[in-house]
Amino acid sequence: MTEARIQVKKEGLGLGMNIAKAICELHGGHIVVRSAPGVGTAITMKLPILR
Repeated sequence: MTEARIQVKKEGLGLGMNIAKAICELHGGHIVVRSAPGVGTAITMKLPILR
């Protein structure tokens, strides 16, 4: 598994997570969010493997 680390600015319309969640669920996956004060937030999109 490859892990990408991305920094995001606090600007925008706030629709990104809703769109990502909808796309993820359309493909049978889900999103996991882990957050710790003073440390940051990790967001993981889990999708099933196609065979």
